Amino acid sequence: MNNKNYNIKFFTIFLILVFCIIGLNYIVNPYNIFNNSYLPFELLKPEATIQERYTKFIALKLNRKQIDTVFLGTSRVDYAFQKKYYNQITGKTAENLAVGGLFINEYIDILDEILLIHPEVKNVYLGLDFATFSKNQQDNNQKTRYKISKTPNITPNELGFSILSLKSTGDSIWTIIKNLLGIESRMFYNDGTKHVYHNKDIEKSFNKSFREYQRKYQDYELNPQAFDTIQKLIQTCQTRNINLVIFIMPTHITDQYLIYRTGHWKDFTKWKKTLTKIAPIYDFQYPHVYHCEDINPNIIYFFESSHPTYILGDKIIDSLLGKDTKYRRILNKNNVDVLLEKDKANLLEYMEKNKGLKQWIDEKVK
Repeated sequence: MNNKNYNIKFFTIFLILVFCIIGLNYIVNPYNIFNNSYLPFELLKPEATIQERYTKFIALKLNRKQIDTVFLGTSRVDYAFQKKYYNQITGKTAENLAVGGLFINEYIDILDEILLIHPEVKNVYLGLDFATFSKNQQDNNQKTRYKISKTPNITPNELGFSILSLKSTGDSIWTIIKNLLGIESRMFYNDGTKHVYHNKDIEKSFNKSFREYQRKYQDYELNPQAFDTIQKLIQTCQTRNINLVIFIMPTHITDQYLIYRTGHWKDFTKWKKTLTKIAPIYDFQYPHVYHCEDINPNIIYFFESSHPTYILGDKIIDSLLGKDTKYRRILNKNNVDVLLEKDKANLLEYMEKNKGLKQWIDEKVK
């Protein structure tokens, strides 16, 4: 009898604990998987990092609302584009399905999965960046990288990860702690947009990003097969009658000069020229007043040298939709040579006028 009572108490406590974990993960919703609004206030959420390959598609499977537009790309697109702003401007429903650290060969897998779940998609905005076209790009976390599962419905493993895993529970608790302590760095809004905060350590952020891309550019070798992937994406969209808009994401002027200083300006121009042979490209990576913002704690257009904020992302959306024609420019095979020569001259002229910034970069690249 005592053993029976003990077992009943044990299983009762166990079930209560399980339901508490499920409730915590569902209400806090650390990865924005569930479309709920039980809390009267908005929590900032932790960065999903590797889990984005998993969680963004879990959310896509659970929330079966009609989607008109999808944004694709790496973390630059992920950080910069607000689906709510696009909806405000166009009245159309959008999803930002960009993923940090995305490899060029994964673009096709992601588009295939999107269209498997949401075949009604009419517009795809594809943001590209120079680093992903490197033949030497390697995945240091291959064993822990989640793979895109090409299934239209949520799997038991995905559901278990969403509401019962230790990872989700830990991030739910960490979400609550960070919000109570007012920690805003590396946090996201409920719609997945990265929070822009007053960054007193902005120089450290720039230095860290600069070092990361210095390593990437030093062993850079343009990958011809990467352009085949873009061709396949174009063919898929043409077959499905989807409007595909291809554009190049902006970076800070320090990143543009880093490409030049590491000896890869020829690769950079060849990359853009090859893209224009495939299709006209909206180009936002050139010396522009937005990209030459001073590095200070109140910087608003960039988190560091590589990643633009949603404030600049809104301007890109305006440009792509034709609301701001002064910022955007369209590269094609007829104008690309002239514009890229002009870019190089403007870049070097800017650096000569800003000798302190030039020296800061030159000292790091010797």
